[in-house]
Amino acid sequence: LKAKDKQKALLDYSTTALEGINLSPSQILMGRRPRNTLPSARELLAHKPLERDHIDRHFQTEKEKQYHDNRLKVKSQMPLHLQDNVRMLPLQGSSSSKCTPATVVKQHDSPRSYI
Repeated sequence: LKAKDKQKALLDYSTTALEGINLSPSQILMGRRPRNTLPSARELLAHKPLERDHIDRHFQTEKEKQYHDNRLKVKSQMPLHLQDNVRMLPLQGSSSSKCTPATVVKQHDSPRSYI
């Protein structure tokens, strides 16, 4: 928080919308946008019923993704470049269980896929 006034910084933080659900933490807690020093339209300050299912689903999805990534130790890896030497897993249904050496020719349209 870069603001000199800590109360204002906390107010700004609690009224900033979260990604994915476009609701702020205080909006989820109180069911309406709190008033702050930033100018806003009156209709935005009015009470609107929240879609609890939408909010719960968003946080459940985030929690499941975090659990999945932690459990499988998902790490972001450096991208491969042309002519990099790699090891290929055997194709499904192949009788061989050994990896074979290969060279990257080009990047495929799919993420983290190479030819």
